[in-house]
Amino acid sequence: MVIIAIILSTGGIYLYERVLGPQTVIQTNPDKVNCRQGNIFDGVTRQARFTVLSTCERVVGIVYNMKGTKEPDGDYQFNLALESQYKKLLNYVNNNRVNGMLVIEIIPKGSN
Repeated sequence: MVIIAIILSTGGIYLYERVLGPQTVIQTNPDKVNCRQGNIFDGVTRQARFTVLSTCERVVGIVYNMKGTKEPDGDYQFNLALESQYKKLLNYVNNNRVNGMLVIEIIPKGSN
């Protein structure tokens, strides 16, 4: 029984730290005007949903789905149809769930 409890406890700690718990991804781009500094996940809930491809990118595209963009937590969310040179930022979920668009969520400064 003790061995089973230790295995379950260790598994729970691993799951929390690797999947469910808070993550820290420090900004590597020195551009303090256009790139959020510090932990880019500050203020982000359910951080495990994201795979960080880059800590700061500039993209060009057409904005879609602006109706009702303000979320209950004060963030703004919309979709962006990227120009072809930026499509490297898309993944399977973007291509299959939001018609090949990038989901953008803006957390207003000072609201984390």
